[in-house]
This record gives sequence, structure tokens and C-alpha cells, in this order.
Amino acid sequence: MPFLYHASGMSKMTLYIATESIPNMEHMEATDKDGMTVLHFAAQRNKLDVVQWLVEHGKANVEATNKHGMTVLHYAVEWNKLDLVQWLVEHGKANVEATDKHGMTVLHYAAQGNKLDVFQWLVEHGRANVEATNKDGMTVLHYAAQGNKLDVVHGWWNMEKLMLKLQTRMAGRCCTMQLKGINWVSSNGWWNMALMLMLQTLMARPHLI
Repeated sequence: MPFLYHASGMSKMTLYIATESIPNMEHMEATDKDGMTVLHFAAQRNKLDVVQWLVEHGKANVEATNKHGMTVLHYAVEWNKLDLVQWLVEHGKANVEATDKHGMTVLHYAAQGNKLDVFQWLVEHGRANVEATNKDGMTVLHYAAQGNKLDVVHGWWNMEKLMLKLQTRMAGRCCTMQLKGINWVSSNGWWNMALMLMLQTLMARPHLI
């Protein structure tokens, strides 16, 4: 494995000294057998100062992908590193709509892993598309429903908006009983129960989303 992979765990100062002795900066884009660059490793280890140096001085490519199509931002989200996510998007200009080989955006990763803080920031500040679908046609809400990720759903989707959307799509689609039940529990203020009923409906009929 190239020396720079070990450098991903170094301090910024040590990395500076190490890389200044290497005239060919193409080493920054060298990959291992899994397509991982030194930037991927630095993000995985949450070395924000190293990531900053690699991007600003080493000109490392923030959009580099490994064999799974994952960018550095995918790793930052998967490991729930909010400060790293913020820096990559705001300063590294990382693409929040980049997809892996399955069509999964970073928002899919956040929903799947129930990373609420990261999810909210990507939606509110990163302007990530909440309607994005992967290659199987699954949206972010599908992943939240699949794992019963109540925190994520509560954190980003206005409950009234979600109710209205489901009511519209469920009407006339053999969902009368479920819809009545959801309406009844929500009208009594039992939002968690209503949400669970909606999630169960979505899992049984994913085409409703």
C-alpha cells in the first residue's frame, strides 16, 4: 500500500512534511484494490485537518469514487461526521447529489443510518434532494420506513404534508381502513402511532411514495 495511505492517519504537520518530499502529486489520486484514495481513508478516520490539507494544498479530488461508487462525502455521512460533511460541502464543494453504483445519494445513506443531524443539515443547508431515487426506485422516505427511522422522518418531513400526501395517494387504492385508522390516531394527537401506521402502509405498498 502506498505511503500516503498511512499518511491519512497522520497529523496535518506530519502529512505536510511527508508529501513535500514527494514531487509527483499524482500519488494523491493513487488507489488501493478497492478504489480507495488517501482522501477516502482520511474521511473514514475523521481526520478533518488532513482532509482540508489534502484538498486545499494537495488538490485531492473530492469526487473520486471507490469501486462501490462512494465519494468522500458518502463516507463522511456514513460515519456520521457532521463537521466533515459541512466542510466538504461548503469548502470542498462536494456534490450532494453524487450517487454510488446503486444510485444511492448521501441523503439515502443518512436516512438508512438514521443520522438525523447530518440529514437535517444536508436538507436545510446542503439543499440535498429529498425526492431522489436510487436504481431500485427507492426514495429517502422508503429507507426511513424500511428501518422505522422515526427520528429522520420527524426531523425533515412536516407531518401534515406527509399525511396529505398519503391521503391523496391512498384514496381509492384499497387503503380505506388504513387511512381511517391513521386519520383517527393523528386527530387525537398520537403522532408516533400515526407515523408507525404510515410506515407500515408504505412498506406494504411502496408505490404510494
